[in-house]
Amino acid sequence: MVTTLDDKGIYGLVGSPERLRILEALKEGPKDRGYFIKLLNLWPQAVKYHVDILVNGDLVSESWSKTGRRKKIYTLTPEGKRELLTLYKIFGRYFKGLKGRIPAERKAKRRKKRP
Repeated sequence: MVTTLDDKGIYGLVGSPERLRILEALKEGPKDRGYFIKLLNLWPQAVKYHVDILVNGDLVSESWSKTGRRKKIYTLTPEGKRELLTLYKIFGRYFKGLKGRIPAERKAKRRKKRP
């Protein structure tokens, strides 16, 4: 089940450190799913799950790349930018401590790829 703004508000949408990191990365500009896989050190299906929640909540928009290999590109919507600023005001200390913490924690949990 995908969480939307109607279900739990903004906190339901960004209620995980992974989604916060995705929003924080999109603040710098458009990114593709491969970027988030490397950033969060998660399986592609897990990244898709988190990105889809943000897209369905209208915090992130998706479009297809115009050059090179065809892939989805994600950008923050105006509402997503507003909500991210609100979250920074409320949880500013948390964001400072969050940076760089998730990949180290996830690295130990991720399975090795098969040869």
